[in-house]
Amino acid sequence: MKPPKIIALSETVYRKLLRLYPAAHRREYAEQMVQLFRDQCRDAWRAGHSSGVVKFWLRVLPDLGKTSAIERIAALERKSIMKNQKHLPTFLTVLGLGLGLFSFLFTRSPELMVTIISASALCVLAKAVAEMFRPTTEWLAMGVRTFVLLFVYAVFMPAWGKLRLLDSAGTFSHVFGWLLVAALLPQPIIVAYKLAKFLIQRRKG
Repeated sequence: MKPPKIIALSETVYRKLLRLYPAAHRREYAEQMVQLFRDQCRDAWRAGHSSGVVKFWLRVLPDLGKTSAIERIAALERKSIMKNQKHLPTFLTVLGLGLGLFSFLFTRSPELMVTIISASALCVLAKAVAEMFRPTTEWLAMGVRTFVLLFVYAVFMPAWGKLRLLDSAGTFSHVFGWLLVAALLPQPIIVAYKLAKFLIQRRKG
């Protein structure tokens, strides 16, 4: 019996969405994933016809988005170019904190000081990005770097605030403030993510 058009169309769309996964993952698992999808789609059709298939898609799409993102990150972690950058997060942490300390030499030139602090924040943000691609086994080192970073920035920021840098920076003030938030906020989130992933992997292993 020929399957309903909605099932054939769903399978076609699902195959295209599998391109969200890394190529290696598709080569190994694509056919099994499509077969499982096809079977579940037929079950949804039998249970509720078109509305059943639509409800099935509403369950599939969030899961596909989440798992494809996880696989993409894992694929980047496995790349040798990222594995060889072992000391990059530490270097960026030291550079970011060094620029933050260096900024206090320019208290009489607020605009220049804001520029240096912004460079410090960009280094800190780059550190977070680099750590996203480090192995989960390094979660403790990431935690130590993050603790030191947040502690020192907690000392820097009130000192910067007393200098009224945001007022002196004029129209740049909003960008400056958001840049500091964007640099610091991801730090503990990434450590928590890596720790959770490490614990899950150890439990499976």
